[in-house]
Amino acid sequence: MKPRATYPMPLLLLGLFTLSSCVGMRTRGSHPDTYQKRTEVVAAAQGLIGKNEIKFGETKYPYDCSGFVRAVYEQTLGVKLFKVTHSTKGKNGVELIFTYLQENGKLYKGGVPDEGDIVFFDKTYDLNKDGRLNDRLTHAGIVEKVDRHKTITFIHVTPDGIERAYINLAHPHTGVNPENKETYNTPVRQKFGKTKRKVLAGELFRAFGSVF
Repeated sequence: MKPRATYPMPLLLLGLFTLSSCVGMRTRGSHPDTYQKRTEVVAAAQGLIGKNEIKFGETKYPYDCSGFVRAVYEQTLGVKLFKVTHSTKGKNGVELIFTYLQENGKLYKGGVPDEGDIVFFDKTYDLNKDGRLNDRLTHAGIVEKVDRHKTITFIHVTPDGIERAYINLAHPHTGVNPENKETYNTPVRQKFGKTKRKVLAGELFRAFGSVF
């Protein structure tokens, strides 16, 4: 009878830890077959930087973050993240996009996003106008790239135009790295009421979503 193989306990524990730590995590490049489509999404988003309207040809979209995300995906890939109907009119567009991705199992928090994915935020402004910053799913943008420090550049709508912004989930409370002066997180909530400081993207992060 062939003896059963045995393994040192530290090695066994290391193997179990490695397996468990990978569960539910995403890494860049996990969808190489969608590279071209992702490139098209990012290029369309980049083409709107600096503009104060969202327009493709003769088709104009509402100038807000959900209108931006919806327009880019609809015009590049023909994907309708939500339809404007009587039942959806007046509803939060960010929540509609989030729900669409949630129903299709396309939301995630762990790992690093791929270019063209969507980033969601909570509590960026007083959506329901109750005087408190307690609203969920109030902002969204499109991931443009991720650098070696895992700082994510995303494109989004602001009152001053469509701009690039930054989020680094490894350093959510740091705006600018004091050592190398690199921006880790851009403010996505301005001063509100008695709150004396702007709030950074990493502090209000909700989730990532992928259409692919």
